[in-house]
Amino acid sequence: MTFVGSGLGAMTGIPVQDVDEERADPENPNGPDHLSLDDPPGRGENLTFANRRPDEDAVADEGWVQSFVDSEIASTTRDGDREIISLHSDVMFEFDRSDLTDTAADVVRRAATTLANNVDPDDPTITVIGHTDGIGDASYNDNLSVERAETVRNLLAEELGTDYQLEVEGRGKREPIAREGGPDDEEARARNRRVEFSYVFNPTVEATEDEEYDDDGLGVAQRNVTWPAPYSDDPGSVVAEGEKDGIRLEIHALRRDGAYVIGTVAMTNTTDEPLTPELGGSETVAGGPEQFNKGTLGGFQLFEPENGLVRYVAQMDFGDGRYSSFAEEVHMIQPGNTHELVAVYPAPPWTWRN
Repeated sequence: MTFVGSGLGAMTGIPVQDVDEERADPENPNGPDHLSLDDPPGRGENLTFANRRPDEDAVADEGWVQSFVDSEIASTTRDGDREIISLHSDVMFEFDRSDLTDTAADVVRRAATTLANNVDPDDPTITVIGHTDGIGDASYNDNLSVERAETVRNLLAEELGTDYQLEVEGRGKREPIAREGGPDDEEARARNRRVEFSYVFNPTVEATEDEEYDDDGLGVAQRNVTWPAPYSDDPGSVVAEGEKDGIRLEIHALRRDGAYVIGTVAMTNTTDEPLTPELGGSETVAGGPEQFNKGTLGGFQLFEPENGLVRYVAQMDFGDGRYSSFAEEVHMIQPGNTHELVAVYPAPPWTWRN
């Protein structure tokens, strides 16, 4: 397993042993006897602690990992076993129109190929959902979003055939993913104008060595699961560094761990006063989805300059509208102290190469 948190960075590949029955508690735990400054443990000495049982009514806070990858044409959100491919409406339609442009028709056809490869055959339902920005009458926007979704659905049906159940929804301006009305209002409204494909993905799909990586935003839905990282508690080499507002940043090399990429950032307070870093948030990423910009490291993304793909910090979705950035938070750093913070990103398909 991989351990992330508590300001300790990330430890990957921690071995876990599966046993048939619970082992008895160790006899004569010695850990507490060797943790004082007067009696530190000897080099190489094993420390044994008594098992601390959770309360009988303790409940773990479980959630899904939700990831977001974006391009000029499309974005892909993965949330548990559900995937949403979002086509940006400004690429698909002229202003106030519901008929597809020539470019859009090609995008839908390529999206159909991705859907045919990824939709779970045991649940072959694809919901086509239209969205608008927040300008205009709600009823008019509802109708326009339905008409656009129906246009996309019709072309998708031609490409996919009869093996899939296609449903249409128009949600108008009710579900924006970027906050409109701010300094980046135009970018935010463009983000909210979209047509989505929502489906349960096939968990048995595996990428093959000869599979071509479609790098314009549609291909990010290809399977990205590979082997977990080997054991390591070393953040790796420093590949970039700089300083901002009294905080020195050291960016470490990325580590691939299964379906995710682990990024490590070391922050050091170089001043004589306690500091709270301001390195993320929706104000940093113009027009970006607000949900994925929160937290200390919300302003960090992975950018692929060759194709313009942007990979956002993943989120934990705990249900009932509760989300948490899959990255460590830091609220205050004392003078001279260093915090090693970890952010987790969705990984590229496993056939991807540097």
